[in-house]
Amino acid sequence: MKDAQTFGMYGIYEANGWPYESRWLGCLSMTAYFPHPNTNWITKRNWIVLAGSRDGHTWFYLGDRHPFIPNGPGDSWDAHYIRMGNMSNTGAPLLENDKLWFYYYGNYGGTTDFSGLERSDKGRWQFAGGLGTLRRDGFASLNASTDPGLVITRPFVFTGEGNLSVNADVADDGYIKVAVLEEDASELPAFEASNCNGVSTDTIEGGISWKQRDNIGELKGRYIRLAFHLRQAKLYSFWID
Repeated sequence: MKDAQTFGMYGIYEANGWPYESRWLGCLSMTAYFPHPNTNWITKRNWIVLAGSRDGHTWFYLGDRHPFIPNGPGDSWDAHYIRMGNMSNTGAPLLENDKLWFYYYGNYGGTTDFSGLERSDKGRWQFAGGLGTLRRDGFASLNASTDPGLVITRPFVFTGEGNLSVNADVADDGYIKVAVLEEDASELPAFEASNCNGVSTDTIEGGISWKQRDNIGELKGRYIRLAFHLRQAKLYSFWID
């Protein structure tokens, strides 16, 4: 995380946002300016952080403001300045073979200590384009180690046919099992975690079923909760079709 006290000026330089599944996501180009000691030069650096919104109006930082696309090291082509770039200028990624592609561009100002990089001296900048890739839905995950973990959703009513799927990375000796709960968190008969077939591999779209049920379609229209039991696993997302 960048320390704001290090810089003379620090803030959002450019904001891009796009709808993603049930929410909004955005890439913020953060910028920092500060004077170089004993010179008239001004150092500038831009990097990308991730933001999110439920309604497209109120936004908040994700990932504790850690860089989503950081500056490159030393004299690499994106060491000084990064902004998102695509034809729609939203920063939205492209989905290609279950990966998200983020196009961006950056520059290198010609010095490793930034002492010669002045805002007005853009003729010295060297620009290039880049591509960052991410697993589909891979912005964040709920992780469990050898000690099993439990995550319980808030009560909700689902639409669709009732086919429950997960995007998850499960180690060889791990699992993700799901129980369907009443609002009071008690397990529904036939939908207990002990009856769940679960997921035990790395999958973008792993179907969840139970020994006596292929899906949760019979529960459509009523309030339920889902309890995810995890061991040696990363859960990226779930959905009901």
